[in-house]
Amino acid sequence: LNPPALLSAFQRSGGDRMDEHSGAPANGRPAFERAVAAAIALAKTDGEAAGIAIIALDHLDIVNIAFGFETGDRVLTDAMAILSGVVRGVDTLARISGSKFGVVVSNCDEEKLLLACQRYRSALRDHIFETAAGPVSVTVSVAAVLAPVHASTPRQAIGNVQIALEEARRDRFR
Repeated sequence: LNPPALLSAFQRSGGDRMDEHSGAPANGRPAFERAVAAAIALAKTDGEAAGIAIIALDHLDIVNIAFGFETGDRVLTDAMAILSGVVRGVDTLARISGSKFGVVVSNCDEEKLLLACQRYRSALRDHIFETAAGPVSVTVSVAAVLAPVHASTPRQAIGNVQIALEEARRDRFR
């Protein structure tokens, strides 16, 4: 598999059904997990590492409580569109849970992964979301691992990113 094949595998896995809240493929997490598995397998055979990143919109629940679910849904939809514009075409982007998006960054090293994560965070952090309830901004947390360097299985990669994300959030919101 090469990086475009990862995206094709993602699209073939049901990516044509869309999540009405974010505009992302409706089966985002399972498809993302398959893309992580394919990226790790490729990295093990060709020696090119892959980055596994999770981007979280912090405290989206507060937006939902203060302004309503429609406003939170608009933020999710716009966030997906923004991320789609900054994720490279050879990489895989998916909404993987409530306010979290996953990205498989193909053929990268630690420096390229860091730059990609900074790009994702800046794009969302600097955006004012225009909603029916008025302008809304969100804080963003991003964490990533390099596979197979920091994780040799999909479960380990996603788990390690989740741990790193929670540590980053805990440190940030103390």
